[in-house]
Amino acid sequence: MSSTNTNGLLGRLISLLFGAIDRHTLEVLNFVLRKLGHFVGYATLSLLVLRAMVLSAAAPGIAKTRQLWRPRLAAFAVLFTACIAVLDELHQRSLASRQGTYYDVLLDVAGAVFVQILVFAIVRQRKLKTRASSMSASV
Repeated sequence: MSSTNTNGLLGRLISLLFGAIDRHTLEVLNFVLRKLGHFVGYATLSLLVLRAMVLSAAAPGIAKTRQLWRPRLAAFAVLFTACIAVLDELHQRSLASRQGTYYDVLLDVAGAVFVQILVFAIVRQRKLKTRASSMSASV
């Protein structure tokens, strides 16, 4: 799935759906979609690692209480995701049709951090709503 391959595939798909597209626009769209794929893919990986840690016996005490976000687990999820991103880019450097870049690793880690912040914000908001509703019920 080199850039050349996805560029051709994307070009055929866009031509089929919307008609002709100029080459520059197609290249920009291909670039943006590939980078978005990095961001979303590694954000998803980070989220799944967090979920696995929360639900597994590897996180004693936390799995039992089903707390959805903990700083240590989130840090582990980001670190694990960063390691996979580095390994993936190193692998890509060994392929003639691909090029691994450190910028992609940074983008991958940004996706991992973003999703951890998002989960933290959602969990915190739910806790605040629960506290507010329990306080209003007791009054």
